[in-house]
Amino acid sequence: MSREEKLQAAIDAAAQRVVDEINNKKAISQELGRMPGVHDAFKTADKNIARAQKDLGKAVERQQRHQQR
Repeated sequence: MSREEKLQAAIDAAAQRVVDEINNKKAISQELGRMPGVHDAFKTADKNIARAQKDLGKAVERQQRHQQR
């Protein structure tokens, strides 16, 4: 697998993780509604989404740096 393919695979995986984390938050919302403790679950889901988005940004930056070489 070439360097470009590895970088693209990392981006694809990071993007899928963002989608998965957002879907997880939606599932929490649908399943739990306004039950006690849901607020904490939402906070955790938001943190996971932010972390996944940050990882995606890093993967894109790595690919851009590689393309500039």
